[in-house]
Amino acid sequence: MPKLRITIKKKQQSQKVLDSQYKLKLLAWFELMVPSYISDWIKTHQPFHSQTGMAIKSWKVTPDGNALRITNLMPYTYWLNYGVRPHKMTYLLNNAMAKKMAFGKYAYWGRLAVPLNGSAGLFFRSATVKSMETGKWFHPGYTGTQFLEKSLTAFVESIKDQFPELQLSVESLP
Repeated sequence: MPKLRITIKKKQQSQKVLDSQYKLKLLAWFELMVPSYISDWIKTHQPFHSQTGMAIKSWKVTPDGNALRITNLMPYTYWLNYGVRPHKMTYLLNNAMAKKMAFGKYAYWGRLAVPLNGSAGLFFRSATVKSMETGKWFHPGYTGTQFLEKSLTAFVESIKDQFPELQLSVESLP
């Protein structure tokens, strides 16, 4: 999942002293404001389509020294942000086998089905070794939107006037 940090430092020329109480209040304010700002930015700019909305509203901000660590609870936001290369989806063969019913009365063991949107509407497919070998399970890839960096940079730019004594920067974390 994407992890970024907003670092808060005192500017060299600033006369204001950053005492620990002020820092704690500032970090608490950021902790409240950053998730809602990211969510609002995503809703406004719509860099991706979220069927459930969980990628939009599941942001977590944790203090990390004089910085804030921003993460999302949904693991797929990493790929929404950075993108995915085209690849064969062999990981679908590792899906758990489950008891299924055919025609409502015949039980058998098979892989869990994957929902897909087609021209006829929603349908379900299960990955098999044979279908994998014939190239039917190939992901075309997805270009990353870099929405997290863009939204955090916009957030930092929008509050620079409120905190002229601070040097705010956005950086990626491993």
